[in-house]
Amino acid sequence: MNGNLGDQTSHNQWEEAPAGLPLYQSSFDTPSPRQPPVTSPGTYRGHLWASFSTSSLLSTEVVSTEQIRGARQPLPSPKEGSLIPYLEDQMTTFEAEQEALVQDLRKHFQMPPDSSVITFLNEHRNIPQLLMESTEHLKDCFGPSTIFTLRAQLDESGSRTLYAAVFWSGKLQDVRNALDKFDNDWWLSHAGQAGGYLTFTYELV
Repeated sequence: MNGNLGDQTSHNQWEEAPAGLPLYQSSFDTPSPRQPPVTSPGTYRGHLWASFSTSSLLSTEVVSTEQIRGARQPLPSPKEGSLIPYLEDQMTTFEAEQEALVQDLRKHFQMPPDSSVITFLNEHRNIPQLLMESTEHLKDCFGPSTIFTLRAQLDESGSRTLYAAVFWSGKLQDVRNALDKFDNDWWLSHAGQAGGYLTFTYELV
């Protein structure tokens, strides 16, 4: 660097500040963003001298305590708000749809007289819809006049599993072939939705 402070030639490239000089300097000791240095009388090339005035500082809006308190709206009580009645209506609609779905299942599956299957279906809300989707494929594979039953049984671990069983009076190999076809055509691609709580099987009669 030459010592001529009045050099007016243009220097657009960034140059390092002279050793020992701070990168920022202002009356507020507040660093400003790094910008390409300017070359003018009273400045060093390669060194940024920042000068702040009160007009150049960012203005900060002063928010009163009353404004803050006014912005905080209290949550509505169950009597005043509309959320609770909405959720109650949604639950009522959902329960009605679930009951109608279970009634439709009775048209395709035989159920025991006790409440074990109904309780299971209420505890696993996705399985009734899955069973309804399976009926068309079951009839295609096992025949439209085949009887299908549902039973909920406890396994060795104490977990309850729902079994959809086919009552089969024909040959053993035929029902096995039909079950394999059902598995390959539909069940294997949908079994994950049951989470291991639904099993399709057969019973020879």
